[in-house]
Amino acid sequence: MSDDESTRDDPDTILNELSQAKYQAIERCQYRTACRLAYEIKRKAKAARRLYPYVWALHTLTNSASDLLDPEQGVEAAVELIAVLESEDRARQIQPDIDQAEYERIVSQVSSCAYDNLGRSTAQARGYNSEGLHGTIAEGIQVCRRTGKLECINCFREYATDVSLAADDLDMALHHARHVVAHGNVREGFDRRWSGANEEAGVLLLAGQLDAAEAATRRAAELAETYHNPLRARLSNALRLETIRLLKGPQGASEGPGENAGDVASCADEYPALYLHQELLEALRSSIQGDHAAAIRRLTPWDRRLAERDCLHQWFEARLRLIAAYRLAGETGRLEALAKPLEDKARAARDWLTLRRLARLLDPGAPVSPIAPAAPLNTGQPAAPAAPLVETDEPRKDEPTPLRAPLESLLGRLAAAGEDPVARAAIQDDLLSLGAQPVTHPADAACMLHLAANVCDPPRAPAVWGWAQTVAAPFAREATVLNLLASLGNSLRSGEGSTETDTIGTQRIEELFRQSLDLDPNDFGNFARAAVYYQGAGQANEAERCLARCLRLDRSSPRAALWLAEIYNQSDRSHDALAVLDMALRAGSESPEIAWQAAVLAHSLRQFDMLLTYLDHFEGLVPKRPWVNYYRASGLLWLGRAEEALPALDEEARRSEGGVLHVQVLRTCAAAALGRSDEFRRHLSEVLETRLSDVDYLTHSGLVNLFSRLWEAAQAMPEGSPLLGELERLLLETGLAPNSLFEGPRRANAKAEGLSFYVCTLVQPLDDAWRGAPGCLAGEAEWTAYRVPWGILAADPDEAARTALAWQARCYPQPADVEEVQVQDEGYADHPGVVWQGLRSAVS
Repeated sequence: MSDDESTRDDPDTILNELSQAKYQAIERCQYRTACRLAYEIKRKAKAARRLYPYVWALHTLTNSASDLLDPEQGVEAAVELIAVLESEDRARQIQPDIDQAEYERIVSQVSSCAYDNLGRSTAQARGYNSEGLHGTIAEGIQVCRRTGKLECINCFREYATDVSLAADDLDMALHHARHVVAHGNVREGFDRRWSGANEEAGVLLLAGQLDAAEAATRRAAELAETYHNPLRARLSNALRLETIRLLKGPQGASEGPGENAGDVASCADEYPALYLHQELLEALRSSIQGDHAAAIRRLTPWDRRLAERDCLHQWFEARLRLIAAYRLAGETGRLEALAKPLEDKARAARDWLTLRRLARLLDPGAPVSPIAPAAPLNTGQPAAPAAPLVETDEPRKDEPTPLRAPLESLLGRLAAAGEDPVARAAIQDDLLSLGAQPVTHPADAACMLHLAANVCDPPRAPAVWGWAQTVAAPFAREATVLNLLASLGNSLRSGEGSTETDTIGTQRIEELFRQSLDLDPNDFGNFARAAVYYQGAGQANEAERCLARCLRLDRSSPRAALWLAEIYNQSDRSHDALAVLDMALRAGSESPEIAWQAAVLAHSLRQFDMLLTYLDHFEGLVPKRPWVNYYRASGLLWLGRAEEALPALDEEARRSEGGVLHVQVLRTCAAAALGRSDEFRRHLSEVLETRLSDVDYLTHSGLVNLFSRLWEAAQAMPEGSPLLGELERLLLETGLAPNSLFEGPRRANAKAEGLSFYVCTLVQPLDDAWRGAPGCLAGEAEWTAYRVPWGILAADPDEAARTALAWQARCYPQPADVEEVQVQDEGYADHPGVVWQGLRSAVS
């Protein structure tokens, strides 16, 4: 056998050749060919017991599913891929001898993409705002952080744009899209800025803002070559620019960068999603030219095809445009038959944007556009944002109801009763007696259920629950009645002393909540009560979805804004949290807590101009509060306005109710920024004389941030300065040392190949001197030992341990012990030494 024949039979050579052909097909947007090759690679990789090509074949199948309008393929491939990535045993069924480190690299590379594509394929089949989908964003971001693939977080932000759109929150969708552009990774192969700009243009077009959509599309065109598939980006840009040109009419969009879709061979087969967009464009062209019948003929087959393939997300778009074409053609007799299935499916998917667009199409007083936007098409200034859609669950005072008088009397008695058990029991008895006769008005039923939730005791749950179901029975299509019944059932079931956990099941409660939200997606109170239930039931993702809807219905609600911001913060989405609070303030909220939380978040995210605006707003609501001018001075220093920071610090010192270390540190930094060396040394000496064990008014993260800034400011001092040495010693002993402190000493070491990154955990024993030691912080005086991790670049574990022990010896005089040394990553060519000193914790 010749060498050539041997090479041709080698499975690795065959798999490599097939993989190269697959990637070339993807570059040409020939996704059908790429998937055929991926199936072949998957089969051959399994036979040859090669995990790497097997995993990437599955990645291609799930990643390209949306391009083929085949969500079923996407879900199946993603589920199989996740199973391999989450189970090493499953992976070893493919390749028994897979190296552990190689397997971990594969998991790190592909996990976030697998979850992203599973979410997208599921969303395309079920809707982006359907139950369970909202939580995919937070879960996906956590996967990115767990696997160390932080650059992939932006993929989930793009996904969040689509989720916000389906939730009819165009403001939040714009926030997500613009965040990808502003904070996107610029590393080749991971640059998603084009995608964010493209998403932004799509949102603006849906909002009817043609000029803004055109500008965003042109920004996207400038970023097309940075995208991992420039041809795909150019094709998308060309279609959107032509769409805007047609919608603008004679003064349409000026010529811009275009791309002939003929560059994609057999587009209808190779890239069905692109072909769909081309067909939508041609239908639009026909409608603009007045040939609505031609538009209908072009859209009808797609309407049927997308429904048959369970492409619900795309079907919503096609059906909306088909309805628009029929209305423009004057064939209104077909509208109801087309609209009813769309409304039913959109409600089931909780696609509030589709429902709003449909309502506009069916409104005889609203102008009709072939693209069925969410607002009238507009050029020039952006249209005003949609007004809040706030409903109330309480009977209107001017609405006569049969039981209005006795119910108002009970409400008054309840307000006066307070916590008096006798008075409350009497109210409960009188309320239950009202249900003896059939209730005929939904407002009365709603008020009775609301009262019951506030006055009825769990020990009487069986009788109350039976009464409540009788009251609600005539109103099976009244959203608020069902919602209040669910809320009452939950309080009876979960209240102290309740024995009804079996009688009142969670399945029934959740069914009632779902029915109420589907019946009326525009009732703030219903979504708020559902959020309370889901949060208490441990279903944080559903609570988040309900709160997001609350904020869309009433941007200025303090409770909903603060609660949703807290959820975003807890799931590493601080930028989203700030966006929610900012929208609340722009909507007119006068809540001091919203303004304060927005200011604190803006400071942590280094949004300092916004910080100053929020502080001004807070100060206008509650003047002369401490900490306001600390944050103001901090922001001014970051903005290079040190002279303005000084009076703010003076004011903060006057308002301070405790110690002023934070003021002293920033004064020191301001003196350094202004080049006042004598003042700097004086202020630094005052800081170094402060016993940090007495500083209980600053959080640990606050101390870390302050002393990091102080260390950077101190670098202007001459090397060898005694004060600089004292500061370095204090930072090491307190565990507050910033990473930059170790950069110089590490770079002083000769560069070496083959280094690994280790985390070396030490245990530091403490003696009686610890209580009075400079390194003891508030709350640490009773410690007898602490555990501290060190991040080390070293040639081997022994060197890592020696390096960590040498630095730890500068932190406390007692010898430390090595608890463990773990390798985190390998293959570095860098300077060996300490990279960081970690957060220490008490050893019990």
